[in-house]
Amino acid sequence: MARRERHHSHTHHSKSPWKTFGKWILIVMLILVIGVCAVGAKMYFDAKDTVESIQQKVSSGKINVRNGEQMVKEGKPISILLLGVDDGLDRKKGSGRSDSMMVVTLNRQNHQTDMVSIERDSYIDIIGYGRKDKLNSAYAYGGTTMAADTVENLLNIPIDFYVAMNMDGLKDLVNAVGGVTVDSNFAFNYGGYQFVKGANTLDGKQALAFTRMRYDDPEGDYGRQRRQREVIEAVAKKLLSAKSLTNYKEILSTLKGNMLTDINWDTMTSIITKYSSCSQHVNSDYLHGTGFMKNGVSYQDVSSDLPRVRKELRTQLEYNGNVTSANTAQKDGGKIE
Repeated sequence: MARRERHHSHTHHSKSPWKTFGKWILIVMLILVIGVCAVGAKMYFDAKDTVESIQQKVSSGKINVRNGEQMVKEGKPISILLLGVDDGLDRKKGSGRSDSMMVVTLNRQNHQTDMVSIERDSYIDIIGYGRKDKLNSAYAYGGTTMAADTVENLLNIPIDFYVAMNMDGLKDLVNAVGGVTVDSNFAFNYGGYQFVKGANTLDGKQALAFTRMRYDDPEGDYGRQRRQREVIEAVAKKLLSAKSLTNYKEILSTLKGNMLTDINWDTMTSIITKYSSCSQHVNSDYLHGTGFMKNGVSYQDVSSDLPRVRKELRTQLEYNGNVTSANTAQKDGGKIE
């Protein structure tokens, strides 16, 4: 696999090919791998039933509505919004804030995947709420629909699909695969656990604590995102091993209780078969911001980097339309008030 990672401040580099996929694209693949590569009809249908049980369509309030399933059938470039939710999933409305957001685009014509992480403290228009706030509040105010609308408006691209994963579900997933081993760049204490510099073997509770510490990390939230990726990578590697097939029911049960998506089973299998070549070139990027204070609250102003990221994603999606709302500040580049 070839890897291209753009050189911007705060961008982290790794020799591991797993890191190029970011944290949540791996979560998307968990069900796909178990379902498509399963040996035996019982496992296949168990996986299919799990996918059907975690279906939740976004409402018709989305700014730009295009048929994502049709895009997949035609092999056109598609986008997926990946949400890591901190306080649990509510099937009617977001019960917590989105701890992380990433937009993934797949273009089978140029065999390329683009992954853009969006800083959760970005100060932007929350579509459907009527005012500016932190990006991660969109899910809390209006669930997946408001989060998708807000990201569409911010980036001026259509969001074809979404996948939301409860961060607390990571604990159960780690336990389901028998624990994981990760490396830490430094020693620290958090949540009643002590982590050493170097290799750490973690159970579910320890893994959750490992991914949540932020303030003692020299890299702040970027460092925490890196540790989240490391845990997800370790889980994914175990899931891809034959040993994981022995406890696949526990794994599927964990996903069933902690994951929501609007990608149905047939579309999932089509994405795997049609877009597999997109792993040949993987670009990992961030929408960067500059910190500022407003009414005693810390935010990130992403207006300077927004045009670059918009152009990148629109080029990758081969999209020339306009989904931004005419009555928001995003039409002038997303500048803060």
